[in-house]
Amino acid sequence: MSTHGHEPEYGQRLSPEQLAARAAARPAAPRTTSPRAARRMVRGLSFTLVLLGLLLGAGLAAAGAGRWAAAGLPLVLAGAAGFTAVQAQLHPALRDPDTAPCARARSCG
Repeated sequence: MSTHGHEPEYGQRLSPEQLAARAAARPAAPRTTSPRAARRMVRGLSFTLVLLGLLLGAGLAAAGAGRWAAAGLPLVLAGAAGFTAVQAQLHPALRDPDTAPCARARSCG
């Protein structure tokens, strides 16, 4: 054990009993990501996909491979789907927990 008695010295392995005692002493906290951060991340990835698809299509068209220029279309569509998912808050990770579902929809009367 180390000089302070809490952790093993570098390179030494803990016994199964010590591992169990350590795991019981430290309860696992649930990892949660804020909906705002998740929306920001999905927007960024969607924007990246749209631009990558446009660059791929424009690059292939400029290179003279006009037939292959549509290869960027799936990336553009995936990016547009991501933007739609963020705006409509389709996934539970993208929703604010304290707002009512009707408050997010534009069609609620």
